[in-house]
Amino acid sequence: EGEGALAAPLAEPPPPPPPPPPPPAAAAPAAQPVRKIFFASTTIAVDKGLPHEVVDGLARATHIVCNRPLKSVHFLGGLAAGKWMLVPQYIQDSNARGAWCDEGAYEWSERHLEAAAVPSKSSSVLRLVRAARHWREGGGNAFADLAPVVIESDEKTTAYYKTILQCGGCAVAPRHSAGARTVIYGEMITAADIEAGMAQYPAATRHLKADILWMRLITPGLSLDDRTLGALVHAQQAEKQRSRKRARESDDLKARAKRR
Repeated sequence: EGEGALAAPLAEPPPPPPPPPPPPAAAAPAAQPVRKIFFASTTIAVDKGLPHEVVDGLARATHIVCNRPLKSVHFLGGLAAGKWMLVPQYIQDSNARGAWCDEGAYEWSERHLEAAAVPSKSSSVLRLVRAARHWREGGGNAFADLAPVVIESDEKTTAYYKTILQCGGCAVAPRHSAGARTVIYGEMITAADIEAGMAQYPAATRHLKADILWMRLITPGLSLDDRTLGALVHAQQAEKQRSRKRARESDDLKARAKRR
């Protein structure tokens, strides 16, 4: 082309690529749920950094920490309600870790009986710790099928069993309530007392000795409709045993007197 021709304009460079997106923010660690702890027969300081509340009763507790499994109102009530029944090491290890440990490793078991040097020869103690997991996984309500219950006993014994029954999802009615489905009798009630009491309730009412509640806890699935477990039968058997014992003691005294 001629010398006077204009040069073609230079092409503009392509725009730079957009900057890469910023890396996603690190996910905040999941907040641990608040443990509502009831200390039975022991007290351990809980680190302030652990989400928790120390409660003064079984009803609001989610975790119960105790030195050993006993037939106490706290252990039996916690069992009946399906609470976590834990060894003290749970608090100690969680404090050291700075976060709540998994409860499963600290639930009362045969292994913890040995570690705590708790005598475990009694089959009832073994059955007690074995029942903890059963009632927890089942959601508690160990005595819901008995409601409403009336307790026939002295004031102190009534308060003891009332707490355990209510923890197990059972409503407790005042004495002589016409709508009672079950009547629970304390250990010291005699056969005559039970016979008199049975006359005050409808024929369909169940009459059970209080030790049946203990048997229900350590024997999941135990039916309480079996008449052989009835309060009157138990009281009559106990009175026969006491009578035989008195007779043996009387015979022993007579034999000693003859030897003198």
